[in-house]
Amino acid sequence: MRPSGLLAAAARGRRTLAAGLAALALLATGAASAQTTSFVETVSAANTFNNPSDPFAGNPECTLQTGVHTFSARTIVATVTGPHTFTMSAATGLGDASGTGTDPWAAIFSGDFNPAAPTAGLINCDDDTVNGVVRTPSLTVNLVAGQRYTLVTSNWQAGIHPGTATYQVTQPIVLAGAPVPVVSVSNVTFDQALVGYTTPGGGTLYWTVQRASAPAPSPAQVAAGQDGSGAPAVAGGNQLFSAAGGGSSTVTGLQASTAYSAYAVVTDRQTPPQTTATPSGVGFTTLSDLPGAPTAVGAAATANVGEVLVNFTPPAYSGAGAVTQYTVTSAPGGITATGAGSPILVTGLTGGTEYTFTVTATNVAGEGVPSAPSNPATPLAAPVLGAFADQVVTFGDAPFNLVAPTSDSPGAFSFSIDDPAVATVSGSTVTIVGIGTATITASQAAAPGYVAASTTAQITVNPAAPVISWAPGLVMTYGEPAQALPLPTSNSGGAFTYSSANASVASVSGNQVAPVNVGSTVLTATQAAFGNYTGGSVQMPVQVLPATPVLAWISDFSRTFGDAAFPLTSPTGPSDGAFTYSSSDAAVATVSGNVVTITGAGTVTLTATQAPSSDGNYAGASISVVMTVEKATPAISWVALLQRTWGEPAFALPAVSTNSTGAITYASSNTGVATVSGNVVTMLNIGSTTITASQAADANYLAAEVSLVLEVGAATPALTWVGDISKTYGEPAFDLPNPSSPSPGAFTFTSANTAVATVSGRTVTIVGPGTTVLTATQAASGNWAASSVTTTLVVNARPDPTQDPGVVGGLQAQVDQAVRFATTQQGNIRDRLRQQRDADGNRDSHAVALQVLGGDGQALSLNAGPRSGGDDGLLPEGWGAWSAGTITIGQRDATASAQGFDIRSDGLTLGADYRFDGGSVAGIALGHGWGESPLDDGRSAVEGEQLSLAAYGLWRFDSLFVDGLLGWGQLDFDIARYSSVADATARARREGDQWFGSLTLGWEMASSLVGYTRFDASRSTLEAYREFGLGIYDLSYTRQRVDQSTVSAGVEGRHRWETSSGVMRPYWTLEYRRALENRSNVGINYVVLPAANDYVLGLRSFADDGLVLGLGLDVEITRGWKLGLMGRLERANDIGNTSSVGLQLSWTPSGSGPGAASTGKR
Repeated sequence: MRPSGLLAAAARGRRTLAAGLAALALLATGAASAQTTSFVETVSAANTFNNPSDPFAGNPECTLQTGVHTFSARTIVATVTGPHTFTMSAATGLGDASGTGTDPWAAIFSGDFNPAAPTAGLINCDDDTVNGVVRTPSLTVNLVAGQRYTLVTSNWQAGIHPGTATYQVTQPIVLAGAPVPVVSVSNVTFDQALVGYTTPGGGTLYWTVQRASAPAPSPAQVAAGQDGSGAPAVAGGNQLFSAAGGGSSTVTGLQASTAYSAYAVVTDRQTPPQTTATPSGVGFTTLSDLPGAPTAVGAAATANVGEVLVNFTPPAYSGAGAVTQYTVTSAPGGITATGAGSPILVTGLTGGTEYTFTVTATNVAGEGVPSAPSNPATPLAAPVLGAFADQVVTFGDAPFNLVAPTSDSPGAFSFSIDDPAVATVSGSTVTIVGIGTATITASQAAAPGYVAASTTAQITVNPAAPVISWAPGLVMTYGEPAQALPLPTSNSGGAFTYSSANASVASVSGNQVAPVNVGSTVLTATQAAFGNYTGGSVQMPVQVLPATPVLAWISDFSRTFGDAAFPLTSPTGPSDGAFTYSSSDAAVATVSGNVVTITGAGTVTLTATQAPSSDGNYAGASISVVMTVEKATPAISWVALLQRTWGEPAFALPAVSTNSTGAITYASSNTGVATVSGNVVTMLNIGSTTITASQAADANYLAAEVSLVLEVGAATPALTWVGDISKTYGEPAFDLPNPSSPSPGAFTFTSANTAVATVSGRTVTIVGPGTTVLTATQAASGNWAASSVTTTLVVNARPDPTQDPGVVGGLQAQVDQAVRFATTQQGNIRDRLRQQRDADGNRDSHAVALQVLGGDGQALSLNAGPRSGGDDGLLPEGWGAWSAGTITIGQRDATASAQGFDIRSDGLTLGADYRFDGGSVAGIALGHGWGESPLDDGRSAVEGEQLSLAAYGLWRFDSLFVDGLLGWGQLDFDIARYSSVADATARARREGDQWFGSLTLGWEMASSLVGYTRFDASRSTLEAYREFGLGIYDLSYTRQRVDQSTVSAGVEGRHRWETSSGVMRPYWTLEYRRALENRSNVGINYVVLPAANDYVLGLRSFADDGLVLGLGLDVEITRGWKLGLMGRLERANDIGNTSSVGLQLSWTPSGSGPGAASTGKR
């Protein structure tokens, strides 16, 4: 890529930075192009074209006589895009009207010039006369880098006028050399091939095909159709092209499996014509006439012993004719089989032996090469099985596993049983189904090398004893009827019979059992043999319990609390047992003997309990009756009248007089006047209501009630409302709540100062900062009079953002980073120019330095001493690539106008330059800088980034020198600002660009002393932006321009001492800097309800004027190794004194010479 291409790529921004760096690397390592701005054209009498009309192509500024003209045609390639002016500075011959002088004519065409169509592709042309004044032609055209054009030189008069013309061009161009065609070969068979060829421009293309064993031909031999030995080529031809293009030719009659080479040359249409210097060539080999090898060969054993079936895919290339036969060959053994196609069966193989197979194809020319071996395949063999044992089991036995017979085959065994009514098998597990005999078959599956096989055994299943279970026991009651016995459970289906061990306790008939007397016995159930089971029996115990007698007694009855005691009558029943009596609740009644005494109201159960009978056949029993004791009526009294005032607090009612203990509840007959909760009365309105006291029944008394009259008078409401309200201008409208009031009257709201706030309904809208009184007025309603209440609203103004340290610090960080990015790139490029000024040759240089700063953060690069002559590196002669940069960590001190903040920044530069004879240098550089500025509050920060592109140069005039640079950069900032007022963080993104430059004039007062003056300037334009995240405190910022320029004067010195241990190089610098311009103003306003005029903040970058003293010493400690000591002291306005020291260890490869400069960067 040319430097202009690199500039264009870098200017597209950060996303093309990688592409620009790659282009720079290509520029540094690629071969130099044949560029020129001056050349001579020769017009030959042998080249002519016919102009059909005058002016030429209808262009009134370009006259050309009609008729035949001699001409020269020069192919050129533009290296940069833009206007090019071609001026014919001198001409000889080319004829005039008398035929004795010069009368030249020139034209530029796109692509090639075609004499048969001379106006085709014309861009511009010029004769030698303007307004009657004769001059040499000059024409300006816009050319595109990398495109081909043709410059035609001729004479204004028709006729044969040879001569020469000298041209000067304002932009470098490349004069096309001899054309280089491209030749290719495709569609190669055993006897023919397709030769393709292309030419980069118009002309005649010649091509030949020769055996590869012949020497490479010359261009003349290709054009003559000969091979490199001078003999006729195997094939050849030529084709005329009017412009860049291509074609192809089919060559036949080639020999199979033979190597050939195809060549091509082009004679172009330039004057004089140029022919390809070395023929373009490509080799190829014809295919064989035998068929190719079959592919995808696969083998698989068949189900038969000793057989394998081989599958394959026919070859893609059949050679000189169709395939007539395929042959399959085994390995080992070499057993073959043939066939007309896939598949082919191979027999006679040994079972159990692994084979692979190859396949060949045969045509009229013979048998082709064998295929790749197939996959291994093993033909099958018959296995030998061992003994398989018979099985004897009992019905009901658990499932068991079969043991397979022995076998020499690894095939898996499976089992089957011929009678599923006897047994079944799953896998190798046998499950017994029924008694009997069946046959078990063990089947072995086919396995690699073996076919399937089987053998049999007998299984005999004998009957089993049944498993019988019965109920755990039976309990019966004396006197109850006979009942059916429960059926025992059994796994056999045999019939059951039953018997009793003691018929005097319980008797059995069939399956019925009947109780006879109280006692215990055993019953037996006997099961007959059935199916797969023998006979069996089971026993069950039986117990006969005494019966419970049925008693009769009196019905339920009632008494009244206070009645006298009374006796109970005895119940009746079949048992002769004695009776006793009891009460369930002694609080209601007690029993003594059979006499009942009432103790309280309620319900009680009286129970008569009978003992067991004397013969034991009846158990004890009981019977109950319910007696209800009714409650008495209480005596109750209360006051008749109460008087109260409405609005008084709730009050407790006076006590009710009563002889009952029941709970008392109260109710109001008119709840619109008063309500009662518990015994507390709440008055609601004026009026009269009856309060009723209701006493609930207690344990011994019934419920009762008594009432009184309550009279309520009227009252005045008391209002309560919100406290004073504080708001900030910019907040949204808000609603007022209703005051708290016992009155239901409607409320209205007003504002005393509508310049601060207005009220609509209950909604308050903030108008401006200040104080107003808000009034809520309640209308009279019912028993309440009208009333009002007030509160104070204070609306605070938002703070002046120019007084916010976070705002000022964030803007100051952007200004300082923008200036620092520019000064860093200026310093890196100036250091490179200082290297070039001190050296007598161009060499690569790569270094990165780390620097710790204080104060204003300014740094000065120190000269490490002289650099020796001679180029180094991998670039072409005169070129040098370099990288430099400083990674800086430090803190900017607070000043009177801006707070301090931490800052971390970095600037890296990558460049390439060319050194001309005489020591002048021109180059370009790409820069990347980034910085992070966390502000004093850790939640605020500014992160900046710069991408830049700069051009620079150095010019020497004996002891004087001038160097300068001009650059453009793109800026990006990510901003976070914490606001303590909003207790939140605002975020924003800002973009910008900048121009920066530097111009230095210096003079070398002695071999080791240099004085200089320098002008530095930068202009950064930061776009307007706004914040997000603080609501009404979000700020917007106007477009901002940061201008800074300084002028500096300084002197540098160095010396070199040779010692027995090496070389010592002390050096020093003294510089005074004066600021010419350092300012930047920015407008600030709130996003929501902005102020009528922007707040304006004036900013300055870091220190203006300063004095810098730097000292250093380089010492060669051993061959190639150097130790550097550095010190720096600076005094700047508003900052004071700052100082720094440094230590550097560097190494120079051997061969660079004892005077080679360090590759380190200070």
